[in-house]
Amino acid sequence: MEFWKRGNYILNPANFEKESCHHYSEKYVEQLITHELCHSLFKIKFGNSSFFPWINEGISLCVAGQLDKFNPKNKFKGFLARKVTPKTSGGIYVESGNAINLLIKNFGKEKLFELLKRQTGVAEEKELKKLFKQIYGSNLGYNFFNKLLKKQKI
Repeated sequence: MEFWKRGNYILNPANFEKESCHHYSEKYVEQLITHELCHSLFKIKFGNSSFFPWINEGISLCVAGQLDKFNPKNKFKGFLARKVTPKTSGGIYVESGNAINLLIKNFGKEKLFELLKRQTGVAEEKELKKLFKQIYGSNLGYNFFNKLLKKQKI
């Protein structure tokens, strides 16, 4: 089942650590709720994108203030997977928020919103890559994001 079809559940704080694999803190729960609400709002506004799960996850991480929990080491290499699976989720969680953050820092929120609006209804991956290139002036790929990451660290 896709992650956005499962729904959101809020655990009783008294049972949080018993019923989840996370330690309870008000900050953590606040970030978690913000993150999950962001997924829901993303789906309502932009629909389900089978091409860009990393964008949905990345935006949720940025909005929830969770970028400090997931930092790419020295390069991006796993977040562009089309499907979120146990094998690909590490890359998506570790890298996607920082990829979104780099897009915003280097190109502004307006270009990201343009991509989000225009990707709705796109059915072919080839079309989506063409759209990304129109908006960002570069091919969608790890080389693009790694150059942005390297530029940031200089």
